[in-house]
Amino acid sequence: MEQKVLRKRNNQFAIRLSDSELALWNSKQSASGLGKTEFFLKMLKSTRIKVYSFNESLKLLYNELRHIGGNLNQAAYLVNIDRFEAAAMEIDMMFNEFEEAMRRFQKFIDNPMINATVIDVPAKKDGD
Repeated sequence: MEQKVLRKRNNQFAIRLSDSELALWNSKQSASGLGKTEFFLKMLKSTRIKVYSFNESLKLLYNELRHIGGNLNQAAYLVNIDRFEAAAMEIDMMFNEFEEAMRRFQKFIDNPMINATVIDVPAKKDGD
């Protein structure tokens, strides 16, 4: 009588990909020379994932940039009704706000890891 061999991997995992994502997957998996499962496991075990959670200050910066866009519309309106001095004052004010927002944005770009989490679980050995 033949004994039944229990599969070590008995869980399935399914995902949906766009055509371009599937082409990328197939290209990388094929270039690796590994089977699909082996390729996925190698990716899973050797990848570091960074998850960014942006705080309120970045949301406020976004709102400031939207406000500056409104100021730009106001300046364009003033130019269209021949109020050039008022438009120039509006543009000066907007430029100062824009410079400050860009300084804050550059500070974020220089150090974007606000409330970041790095998911880096040590991989188990292949026999585990």
